[in-house]
Formats: sequence, structure tokens, C-alpha cells
Amino acid sequence: MNAPVAVSVPITIVASGSVTQSLTTPNTADLSFGTPTGVAEIASACLGTPAGNCSGRGSKQSFSIATSVMVTPGALYDLQMEAIAQINSGNGTDTQAASIDLFISIDPMFLLNNPDFPWILGPDS
Repeated sequence: MNAPVAVSVPITIVASGSVTQSLTTPNTADLSFGTPTGVAEIASACLGTPAGNCSGRGSKQSFSIATSVMVTPGALYDLQMEAIAQINSGNGTDTQAASIDLFISIDPMFLLNNPDFPWILGPDS
């Protein structure tokens, strides 16, 4: 994003994720938000046998979040999504799933108050 540095842009991140229970390894869905000062996990789901396979995440099948953040134009931010489902077919048929759905929005009042705000979005903006 390119704009005067004095402007902060209110962004809302809405996400949900889920995983199925694996008999051997953890299935995970992780969402992280990167800022100029570092990366923080903002939501995760993990199920595995034993439950200790989800160390650090806790054992839960799903997550649903809605969080607001302020971003500064000219700075680099990113959302990192990782969904992993592992199949163990050694015992016959196995079906596993991991998913993350993400929606990002800009506060409509910001857009109304800043109609000429320039946006540059992309993988390397």
C-alpha cells in the first residue's frame, strides 16, 4: 500500500479452520499474521493421536475468529495459512481433511472518508 505514512488503515480478518482426527499424526490448520516487527499465530486447529502431537497448539478441531488490526501504508504485512492433513493408508482406507477459509475487509468508513486512497495489493507489493 502506498499512501501518506500518517494514515493507519483498519483491516478486519475473519477466518475459520478445521481438521479431522488422525490416528497417527496431527492434522493442523494454522493462520499467522506478519507485521514489520514479527509474525504471530492468530488461530489454529489441531487434532492428533496422541493429543501431545499438537504440542503448543492445544487440541481442538476448529477455530473461528474475527479480529481487527491497524496497518501502516508502506509497511509489509502478510497472512500465512497452512493446512496439513496426513493420510495413513496402512490400515485400509483413510480420509482426512484440513481447511482454512479467510476473508479480509477494509473498514467501510475508512473508504468513505478516504475515497482517493491508493491501493497496491499483491504477493510482493
